[in-house]
Amino acid sequence: PAFGSSSPATAVMRTSLREPPGKRGVQERSVDDILVKVREAARSHISALRDHVNAGIEALERAEAAVFAAAERVRGDRRAIAEEQSAAFQAIAAERASCEAQLAQQRKEIELERAKLQKERSNLLCNGAQRGKCYADRKVPSPLPCLLGQPARYTSMPRAMVLGGFDGDKDHSSTEVLNLKNMEFSPGPKLCVGRSGCATALLDAVRVLIIGGFDGSRSLETTEIFNPVDMTVLPGPCMGTCRNACAAVRLDDNNLIVLGGSDDSGELNTTEILDLGTLSFRPGPSMSSRRNACSAARLDEGRILVFGGSDGSSDLDTSELLSIETMTFSAGPRMSTCRNFCSSCALGDNKLMIFGGSDGSCSLDTTELLDLKTMLFSAGPRMDTCRSGSATIVLDPGCVLVVGGFDGTSHLHASEVLDVGKMVFRPGPRTSIPRSGCAALRCF
Repeated sequence: PAFGSSSPATAVMRTSLREPPGKRGVQERSVDDILVKVREAARSHISALRDHVNAGIEALERAEAAVFAAAERVRGDRRAIAEEQSAAFQAIAAERASCEAQLAQQRKEIELERAKLQKERSNLLCNGAQRGKCYADRKVPSPLPCLLGQPARYTSMPRAMVLGGFDGDKDHSSTEVLNLKNMEFSPGPKLCVGRSGCATALLDAVRVLIIGGFDGSRSLETTEIFNPVDMTVLPGPCMGTCRNACAAVRLDDNNLIVLGGSDDSGELNTTEILDLGTLSFRPGPSMSSRRNACSAARLDEGRILVFGGSDGSSDLDTSELLSIETMTFSAGPRMSTCRNFCSSCALGDNKLMIFGGSDGSCSLDTTELLDLKTMLFSAGPRMDTCRSGSATIVLDPGCVLVVGGFDGTSHLHASEVLDVGKMVFRPGPRTSIPRSGCAALRCF
């Protein structure tokens, strides 16, 4: 009991202090009994408390053991998970290594296949060059004057070809062969890709290089080699720059030059020279003006004339002369009107004729004649139809075919033929599809 409390034992003790001695002995025995009982009760209480504490300790020990067991299980689970992750990572690493090895093997096989194809291509090009040399050795008449803008003097060959072009919906890979006996077109071999705005030039006495153009989505740096003898088309060397609506002319027996055009980002004043021995391009001299959709012709052994086109802000009436000896450009004669997407051919040894084009506002039906002695332009006969993006073929010294183009409203099937003696145009054969921005050549 707390100090000052009024328990029975305390009351007895207080009473006994006031009791007489005789009676006090009895009371003292009673107090002793009470104290014994109190001690026994305290011992019992302490024992019960000890048992309770021990039970709590045992419970805590069991809880601690359970926690330790759970912690051990967690550690075990973590070890198992770590082992599973490690095994999974190892499996993934092994699979990745296997995939990389397979890819490396596939790359190796692709490189070997590529090298094989390049070798086959080189062999084909070499064989084509040898065939061209054989035809030259057999003195097959060279079509070089026709494709350089000079008149063809050979009338025994019966075919001409029109290549590629745009019909208003797509850029075509198809070609058409013109039979010069009946003046009718028939389907020819397909190009490797669709091309409008491409140029052509001779590689040798037989084969023709088809250069650049636009495939419907971008300007092209690729070329194709066409053999009119066996009517085959093979991939050719790539230029250093994409060129749509460029011009091309043979420089000499060993080189040809590609001039101007556009590369999708802008009009070009650059040129490239193709080495006909190695079939590789290198940079050539730059023109003074940017010229997209220009035309070019070889005037004689020492000069090439490039004229017309667009510089990106306006269509051009200017021209430039390239000296083949010095490979430098100088100002040439000025046409009477601006001409973008015009075509040209030589008439005899002393005249160059320019056909149609666009002056920036409309397609043209006019022509101009350049006197190579005076280097002055004069007006020529009018065509029956306005044409920009047409192609020109010298069929014989007295006959020139102008085919395809755009009249300002429609892309054209129609062609017309110039009677050189009378300097008048008459209707010509129709191609099977409209073709503006096409190329054309005489087959020998």
